[in-house]
Amino acid sequence: MAGRLWPSEEKEFREQLWQLRLHFTDLASFTRLYLLHIISQHDEITVGELAKEARKSQPLVSWHLRRLKNSGFVLVEKRGRETYCRLNREKLQRFLELYIDLLGLSVPNLEEGGKDGEKQS
Repeated sequence: MAGRLWPSEEKEFREQLWQLRLHFTDLASFTRLYLLHIISQHDEITVGELAKEARKSQPLVSWHLRRLKNSGFVLVEKRGRETYCRLNREKLQRFLELYIDLLGLSVPNLEEGGKDGEKQS
C-alpha cells in the first residue's frame, strides 16, 4: 500500500507530529507571535522593555514568555535584577525544517539570495 509507513518509521513519525502539535500550541497566540516578532528585532531585550514595546503588562509578558521558553523558541537569562530574552533562531529553524519535511514541501533557501529568493550578484 503506497503511503503507509513501516512500524519502526511510524513511531518516529508520530513523535514528530506530537512535537509539532506542542510547538503549534505554543505559537497559537497572537500575543506570543507578537512577542516573538519584537524579540526578533533585537539581539536581546529585557522583559521590561519587551512589555513596554508590546504595550502589555510585565506579568502578562512573563506568562507568555514562560510558554515560549518552555518550547525553546526564546532563551531567557537572568542577570542581576534584569531578565533578558533573545530568540532561539536555531530551534526555530529546526522547527520549520521539521514542519517542511513532514509535509514533503520544497522551499528555496532564502539565505542564498535576496528576500524574494533570487540570487544576488
